[in-house]
Amino acid sequence: MPEQHPPITETTTGAASNGCPVVGHMKYPVEGGGNQDWWPNRLNLKVLHQNPAVADPMGAAFDYAAEVATIDVDALTRDIEEVMTTSQPWWPADYGHYGPLFIRMAWHAAGTYRIHDGRGGAGAACSGSRRLTAGPTTPAWTRRAGCCGRSRRSTARSSHGRT
Repeated sequence: MPEQHPPITETTTGAASNGCPVVGHMKYPVEGGGNQDWWPNRLNLKVLHQNPAVADPMGAAFDYAAEVATIDVDALTRDIEEVMTTSQPWWPADYGHYGPLFIRMAWHAAGTYRIHDGRGGAGAACSGSRRLTAGPTTPAWTRRAGCCGRSRRSTARSSHGRT
């Protein structure tokens, strides 16, 4: 689906003193501006359409509540407990449990830890354990990330319709 952008107007561009016509930029959907941004023919309503029907991979007829009700919660709980307490040789669990590792990773990824130097914070969906501008992924990073995505057996169907 191609994006449709509004036409460039004189309020968003202008010539610089050296003659360059590309000095302005289109405003972000939630970025404020002058009074002209608040008039009905100038107001960007895209921010109101964050979950359009065309973005739903399962379609309008899919009943999410019914599908969630089919999840075996007891089996899911057992699977989560198994993942958290089964130590792997490539990354041994601290005292036989991965809970502290998961908490630390969540703190690094979702907190404001070291956002001043580009490491951590949820704004860029990054973790404080590895800089975005760093080189290749380290083996330790790969092992930590691998601990987090191993159990999906107890769900009836994933969000994309696979079993």
